[in-house]
Amino acid sequence: MGKNAEKLVYLAVFSFTFFCAQQILYMPAMNQKQLAAATFGGVGRLDSTLYVVPVSITTILFGFAADDADRRLLYLAASVLILGFTQLAVPHAWSYGIAALLRVLTGAAEGAIQPICVTVITSLFVKHTSKAMGVYNWAIYLAYSSAIVLNKITQDKFWWSYYSLGCLCFLCFVSILILELSRRKKSAKSSAYSKGEKVNPQAPALEELKKNLLEILNIAKRNETLLMLIGALCRHTAGFTFGYNQVDYFKNERKFEEAESYLPFAPIVAGVSGSFLGGLLTDAIQKNERLAGPRAGLLVLFLSQFVGGPLMAVVLTVDSPYCFYLLYLAYMIIEMWFGIFLVCYSSFFPSRIQGQAIGYTIFILRLVCQNSAAFISLLRQVLSFHSAMLIMVPGLQLISAILFLTSFCILPRPSPTNPDKKRRTSF
Repeated sequence: MGKNAEKLVYLAVFSFTFFCAQQILYMPAMNQKQLAAATFGGVGRLDSTLYVVPVSITTILFGFAADDADRRLLYLAASVLILGFTQLAVPHAWSYGIAALLRVLTGAAEGAIQPICVTVITSLFVKHTSKAMGVYNWAIYLAYSSAIVLNKITQDKFWWSYYSLGCLCFLCFVSILILELSRRKKSAKSSAYSKGEKVNPQAPALEELKKNLLEILNIAKRNETLLMLIGALCRHTAGFTFGYNQVDYFKNERKFEEAESYLPFAPIVAGVSGSFLGGLLTDAIQKNERLAGPRAGLLVLFLSQFVGGPLMAVVLTVDSPYCFYLLYLAYMIIEMWFGIFLVCYSSFFPSRIQGQAIGYTIFILRLVCQNSAAFISLLRQVLSFHSAMLIMVPGLQLISAILFLTSFCILPRPSPTNPDKKRRTSF
């Protein structure tokens, strides 16, 4: 297998693994009533914190695993195997406590996927990192709609949704093991995977942890990286706010009964295309020497939110069904951001601690943004639903655009001989 074909295989396996993990995230919310009635007597519900807290914590822990080039695929395979077993076990939970425990284990295992996959992808696709991340992030948009379809297909026999996801996880597990066995057959020098640096076994683990954390903090507190992270927090909060409230807003506030028939197609049509186009645009801009490195990503981040924010304001204001036609365009533009942000932000950190940096970043995004989205409930007590949505969605998107632009302006320009242009070897 050639190097390019090998890279595409890695990308396909990682994207499909992320796709399965995202469906596992959404499924309990979609068949909550059937699950509760069949497993713990219909009393209680699986709170989202049962998933969010463990996945946030293990994302940091697996960030360290992502920097261990020799074992990270094994860590990923083990986590996916646990995901598979938990999904098969969910329909057989005999009490709320068992169902809650399985949900905690699910979140803990899922924490491995993003740090390891993103670290490997950024190592593999040196010249086309943003495009590769755009493809990888298709999983976010396809999984939500696929989960809706799977839930409808298995509505009368909900347990088949969990059995299906469990089997898909086992398929991912086998695929990852095959990749690992193939990697181990190659010598360390010729392997495209050997980019990562091993942790010095003689160095005390606590001392190494402290050293790496201080290095990450020193980079993260720079003006350009701090502004970029705050911009991402604003943008991600806007995304969660829209996701949590879109059906309620269009169905009840805008009085459009068929809203649920239109909304699921936005992630499939516009989210997927926007994710890929954002990566394509970033890689094209990077060919300009003055915009090499993270500057290209920051420019696309700014433009996507600066253009998409006002479009979202129009979407929230005009009557249906016209608002949905504009929603697809706005969605395509604003959803360029996530993969580009991860690639751009992680590029500020040395390769040996990129996995840890990604882990900390995802932890902060999950912890802050999912909780910040609840502020719309407070705003609705003093403002109309429409005004609250304008502040929390396009308002935060425009704030993120300003922060991305500021970071772009203060970021030092690379010199023609900047070694960052040779910042990484192949995977």
